[in-house]
Amino acid sequence: MSTVVDDPVVDPPEISDEEILTRCREIEVRRRADLAEHITLLRELEKRKLYYSDGHRDLAGYGRAEFRWADRDAKAHRDLERLCRTCPQVLDALTIGRVGSAQVFLLARLARAPRVGMYVAEQIDDFLDHAAKLSFLAFEQYVIAWKCLMDQDGPDPDRAHRNRKASLGQTGLTGKFDVEGPASDHVRLKA
Repeated sequence: MSTVVDDPVVDPPEISDEEILTRCREIEVRRRADLAEHITLLRELEKRKLYYSDGHRDLAGYGRAEFRWADRDAKAHRDLERLCRTCPQVLDALTIGRVGSAQVFLLARLARAPRVGMYVAEQIDDFLDHAAKLSFLAFEQYVIAWKCLMDQDGPDPDRAHRNRKASLGQTGLTGKFDVEGPASDHVRLKA
């Protein structure tokens, strides 16, 4: 039995640390631009309702069937397409690589939020400025804080008010006041 010896594995040429960092940055900018182009095409697909011919109800269904996207990804792309239709500056910022894909998907999800989503378009330039300057985690916290300020009672205000609790207690010379309820109550108490 003879053994065939393949050519020895050739290591790729050495590239410098700076070149690795530069190429990673270039690829990220290209990924953002590619997503922007994809969303532009999905906008046109949505405008023409091209998914009807294959029996899909909407853009998310098309993405699940044609690209085998997870339901979460299909809805995220559908929501981003809708946000870019309302706020084209999101697409512009993504195209030039000013903001990342995680940030725009977060904004798209925020725009779909009941009770506060309708206000996102009014604040979109401010959101994009923060998205360009902050880390994702800091930007996410900014978005959550904005959402809480815009909707202090949360998605179910009746439940928030039903679940209010307050207790006052004293042990010796120490007093304790404990309040639990919607953020609007806390704002009033603090004032």
